[in-house]
Amino acid sequence: MKMKQFLSLLICLLALDQIVLVQAEKQVEFVGKGSAQIDIIPSSSSVPDSASLEAFLRREESNGLLLGTNDIVPYTDDHWDCKQPSFRLFGKDFIPIFRVGLWRYIENNGLLRILVAVKESRTAMLRQQDDGARLHSSLSSNTSGSNEQQQDWMLNMLQRGKIEGESEIMVKPSNNGKGWMLSMSTSLKMKMNVPKYLPLPPGFAMIGSVVMNQQCQDRAHKSLVELGQAYAEWSEQRKQKA
Repeated sequence: MKMKQFLSLLICLLALDQIVLVQAEKQVEFVGKGSAQIDIIPSSSSVPDSASLEAFLRREESNGLLLGTNDIVPYTDDHWDCKQPSFRLFGKDFIPIFRVGLWRYIENNGLLRILVAVKESRTAMLRQQDDGARLHSSLSSNTSGSNEQQQDWMLNMLQRGKIEGESEIMVKPSNNGKGWMLSMSTSLKMKMNVPKYLPLPPGFAMIGSVVMNQQCQDRAHKSLVELGQAYAEWSEQRKQKA
């Protein structure tokens, strides 16, 4: 189940007969973890250090892959504002924007370790206007109609929420001596301050955590595959230029 499907499911669950009333300022927390590893085997049996997987992951062109999106804007030398893929709810597109830190380390044993961490997060809503679509990161004060009120309520809940995440990527020599073993462990935590008297179904947090776990697992594997494919393309381009 994808995140946008999960968010839609949460709204459907609110219509269930068996609900509990949540007091004001109660915090709901979803937690997910995932890990994956793959072997990266170069096309040539002899690879110079300058063309290794580690060399590629140290380069700026790998930043978008490591940050999870190419829609990035530098904030500081090691932090970026990263616009994530949108999800659709109540006929509107909600767009998470993360401020993400990216650090590369060489361990004492010479292995490359990369740390990616979400430091801040916010959610914007894309609304259609006469002059085209534009982002709204705050609520409109003059909306009318139940559907728009639902949209604004959901945006308000998402904006009040907090997302924390961290991924660690390690590069090691492959066990068979050919290429490298690329691994990733990732965790994601979403905290929401639920509005006063918001009705929530039993197991709300558990459902969210199950979906978050699957999201983290899928994302970890997909990220490693994309890194491997990008490295293969970069390596091939280097050969052609040589």
